[in-house]
Amino acid sequence: MARRVGPSGKVYAVDFDGEAIRKLSRKAERLGRSNIEAHVSSAAGIGFIPSSSVDFVLAGGLLCCMADHAGALGEIRRILKPVGSAYLSVTRTFLRKGRMGVDGEEWRRILAGFRVIEEGSGLAGRWAEVALDGSAVPGG
Repeated sequence: MARRVGPSGKVYAVDFDGEAIRKLSRKAERLGRSNIEAHVSSAAGIGFIPSSSVDFVLAGGLLCCMADHAGALGEIRRILKPVGSAYLSVTRTFLRKGRMGVDGEEWRRILAGFRVIEEGSGLAGRWAEVALDGSAVPGG
């Protein structure tokens, strides 16, 4: 991603796993990628990213790893530029239900908060590329 956005762009790398962020930071330094700002944080607590400043959010498998889905989705809406988009994906829940799982009903509610550009599903999961729409208020 850092190569793709180029030296004038910025990549925010966020993960709750401090070791993953340390490894990424070391690799970025080794490769001379100074356009990566890495943070140990929950996706629901990314207040350090300015509102309406991000062109693209990659949230592959994110929601299945956290309980605060509404918080993370609110932050995605807050940081996306009006012309930005996000890639969301979740693993299907078959046997295990709980706060971290995203069932079909919740997935439909998640997508209802965005304009769906494209979506798909397979045996193991669901995905969608989404953008803000008139009813998705940043921070809401």
